[in-house]
Amino acid sequence: MELLHISSTNESLLLAVKSTRTSATCPSCSKKSLRIHSQYTRRVHDLSISGKSVELLILTRRWFCDQPD
Repeated sequence: MELLHISSTNESLLLAVKSTRTSATCPSCSKKSLRIHSQYTRRVHDLSISGKSVELLILTRRWFCDQPD
């Protein structure tokens, strides 16, 4: 993961991160995939730190499986 941005206020902390992977394994056939299908964002709320709410903004990818079967 690569940290892209940190934003902090008196009440909250926001961390934006993205995946640095250049490939992924297909969950169906277990073959390596190198082609990106799309990108999407997930928001995850974590436990508080020093009384501040913590939110992770995760930029992640979906991959194409190029195996014919």
